[in-house]
Amino acid sequence: MPELFNTVQFFPDGSHEYIARAVPIAQAMEKACSFIKRPAAMIGLIQRVIVTDMGDCTCFEWTFGKGITFPDGEIVAKWNSLFKVQP
Repeated sequence: MPELFNTVQFFPDGSHEYIARAVPIAQAMEKACSFIKRPAAMIGLIQRVIVTDMGDCTCFEWTFGKGITFPDGEIVAKWNSLFKVQP
């Protein structure tokens, strides 16, 4: 059985919404990348997008004003470049 993941968006008031639940990693990342490129993310209506595994460990994090903040290092630079993510 393949490992499954969740994608969650967070709003300025601290509330959150699951935008994908129990999906394969490719689908979870596709949703995350779609949401971080939306106008709502560009102006701060979406403050944070994360992908977690079913144990609730964070596998990916994007934060408004910072871009991709986890994982770090060269992987972030490649993701930011590949998906044209603005910090």
